Amino acid sequence: MDASGTDMPKKSNRGLWIGLGVGCLALLLCGAVAAVLFFGGFLSFLGTTAPVIENVIPQIEGNLDELDNAFGAPTGIQIGVIGPGTVTVGETFNLQVRVTNTSAEAQTLDSIDFGEEYLAGISILSADPSFSDSFEYPGFYSYTFERSIPAGGELAVQFQAQAEQSGDFEGPLDICINSPVNCLNETVSTSVSP
Repeated sequence: MDASGTDMPKKSNRGLWIGLGVGCLALLLCGAVAAVLFFGGFLSFLGTTAPVIENVIPQIEGNLDELDNAFGAPTGIQIGVIGPGTVTVGETFNLQVRVTNTSAEAQTLDSIDFGEEYLAGISILSADPSFSDSFEYPGFYSYTFERSIPAGGELAVQFQAQAEQSGDFEGPLDICINSPVNCLNETVSTSVSP
């Protein structure tokens, strides 16, 4: 709750995990640069510094460019989430996630990730098209699809879910495009009555 007494939505921890991952990768790359510079100085005694530096530095720069591209928000994608506002305990219902590719190139729906806050009262039973894998990671449950979406095309994923307990369930819904860390963030909510 905030100072006015109203409920504040919980924030996703996914950004924290991604930030930690990027930080670790950046630290490893900095260590590689330091090692190259150290060995470059050592090899200068042998007269071989220039070829080593010329070959290693462009590779490190290329890796940093790949990191920048991998962790950005996807472009050319529109998302729509359609589901019932209210259901009763034990009821099964459909939750549709519509992904539209507005870019000029094909893109891939990598995964759809539900926040644990939503899944505290809702179970995902199946999906159409079906997911190829599912797994839990801190704060989320991920469903892997790896389905191509053609340029200008659309993919609708219909989840069948079941209300497990009464309450208001709301949480983050991450739709990941082209990689498991390149995601658009939505919110999903369902009210479950007894």
